Amino acid sequence: FNFVEELLPKEINAFDREFIKDVERKVKEKLEREIKDTVEYVQEEYGADIFHFNLAMMRYEPKVWEEIEEEWHDIFPTVNVDINADIDIRLVGLIK
Repeated sequence: FNFVEELLPKEINAFDREFIKDVERKVKEKLEREIKDTVEYVQEEYGADIFHFNLAMMRYEPKVWEEIEEEWHDIFPTVNVDINADIDIRLVGLIK
């Protein structure tokens, strides 16, 4: 997303590394929460694996997948999903 420095108070320097780290942390928290909320909503409302977690299970845990494949439609709505976003602000500049 685009972050506009003009919305900041004058005493905050958008080029300050600590400020950038704080923004990264806040964006990370917000993004992770929104993704988790979306996954939980789909699980509760539809119970459909639109995210294709089943494909990840097939690829990375084939033995586990073989055991649970037939019950996946019952298991998916109860799966706890951990979200870990990696946020890195790389470009800070001026727009005129």
